[in-house]
Amino acid sequence: SISSRNAAELGRPLDTLAQLRIADLKTLKKRAKAKFLSNSLVFKLVDVNSELKQSYWNTFHCSKVLSQEGKKITSTYCNNRWCMVCNRIRTAKLINGYYPVLQELSNKQFVTLTIPNCSGENLGATIEEMIKNFRRLKDWARKKKIPIIGIRKLECTWNCKRNDYHPHFHLVVEGKESSEFVVREWLKRYSDANRDAQDIRP
Repeated sequence: SISSRNAAELGRPLDTLAQLRIADLKTLKKRAKAKFLSNSLVFKLVDVNSELKQSYWNTFHCSKVLSQEGKKITSTYCNNRWCMVCNRIRTAKLINGYYPVLQELSNKQFVTLTIPNCSGENLGATIEEMIKNFRRLKDWARKKKIPIIGIRKLECTWNCKRNDYHPHFHLVVEGKESSEFVVREWLKRYSDANRDAQDIRP
């Protein structure tokens, strides 16, 4: 062992985390919060008799031990989609991947395309139809010589009171005219969709 006095003389604190920058500590605190929330969720699920039981345990043990080598801190991850720790990492990778593309767009518009909610039984077919309709919309835009440049993300929320699902698209599109075209054509394909729920904002 080494005494705190000897450690001070050597210029090394006993706590290796003290060597980390403030930004690194903030990141670790955020990870700890995500880990706490994930554990509180999966700890209830491991008791459910499910084929995912081992995956839930993997999430429970995800990022349980942090190893420090020099300034680098590593861990073992479960990569399950319900794990908040792994989703934070996945989101960061996506942001880093999309960032160069988004930087090239000069007039970015954030577009939301929605449809009426659907049941769980129809969710898969509904999402497939949404993707097909969006592809058709893009083909029509190409014929009309309207460029649709940007990125698209599918999101789905669940209404626990009605027990139905709300799949919708979020897009970042170059240009106001292209964004308005997308919303207009989307509503032609989904006439029962709420016009006010389709959103365009810079």
